[in-house]
Amino acid sequence: MNGLRHVRARPWTLGGLVIGFVAGHVILFYVLRHAGVPHAAVSGAVVLGIVLLMIAKHLGLLAGLFAFFRRRSRS
Repeated sequence: MNGLRHVRARPWTLGGLVIGFVAGHVILFYVLRHAGVPHAAVSGAVVLGIVLLMIAKHLGLLAGLFAFFRRRSRS
């Protein structure tokens, strides 16, 4: 019985995290836009973040994080 509850609870948790993640970014972009930050600076920061994430993934720096979540999902 506990296994079924865990499976049903996971999509709600994931959905809540996605909604929170998106809402946080919307608030961040709203604050940056109304603070007078140029659009090019915001776009540049987004591109820089994506490039850094790709480099970290390529170098294997995120492997520990992926392993952590893989272990937690199996238990």
